[in-house]
Amino acid sequence: MSTAVPPRPSQASMRRMLAVLAPMRRWVDPKVSGLENLPSDRGCLIVGNHSLYGVYDLLIATELYRRTGVIARGLFDHDHLRIPVWRDALRAIGGVHGTRESCAELMRQGEVIAVFPGGAREVWKKPGQRYQLLWGERLGFARMAIQHGYPIVPLSQLGADETYDIHFHVDHPLAGPYRAAVDRLGLRRDNVPSFGLGWGPTPLPRPQDAYLHFHRPIETERLAGRHDDRKTLERVRDQVAAAIQDGLQRLAGERARHGNPGVVPRVRRFITGGPQQ
Repeated sequence: MSTAVPPRPSQASMRRMLAVLAPMRRWVDPKVSGLENLPSDRGCLIVGNHSLYGVYDLLIATELYRRTGVIARGLFDHDHLRIPVWRDALRAIGGVHGTRESCAELMRQGEVIAVFPGGAREVWKKPGQRYQLLWGERLGFARMAIQHGYPIVPLSQLGADETYDIHFHVDHPLAGPYRAAVDRLGLRRDNVPSFGLGWGPTPLPRPQDAYLHFHRPIETERLAGRHDDRKTLERVRDQVAAAIQDGLQRLAGERARHGNPGVVPRVRRFITGGPQQ
């Protein structure tokens, strides 16, 4: 028995999102590599690190579509799909509730799926957690991939975590009133905003280019029938995490070689429309 999931977004919907995000794209000038690693004849599970505040995550779907025509279906925490405007943006690019049932149905349909195991903890990072994979004991993505014989494509994304220095969060010693308000509203403490400073002593984000790299697929068909074996799941999780971390280091080196434009050259680049890939 299949579980209904929203249909794949239309080409018109994707083109609208490309237009909406065009100013952001010109500002952060995404550099994308490894697209040749995406299987061309079947679906795959893209597993990546969440960007701070999640905003740069939108670029994954739009860049994939813009460059390859692929529409990736993102799996999101149900709380994301309760936020006005934000939920509309996620649905417009094919986002669905991140449940085991919806993931299984998308895999049965052979869709390209994107998931961020760190969830809200990686979106609302705390001081000292920049580019950390806050996955804890989450093994669900590995279980689903093995159960359905789906290849896993690790994804490293660099740039967003440096747009802000986080100073205030729900566990801050002075955040007692904040915690009390969160508890009164019945919200999860791991799914509420952290706050920081970006460009100088302001709340404006620090200018940072976006870097995305798709790694070679990790095949799971050879692990058929072992989706309930915890040691197998942990090995797959650790292999994916290691690929992402290695990719982040490589992307940091690439950025160091090319430089990260400051405000003035960035504004000039924004106005002239270059040098985007």
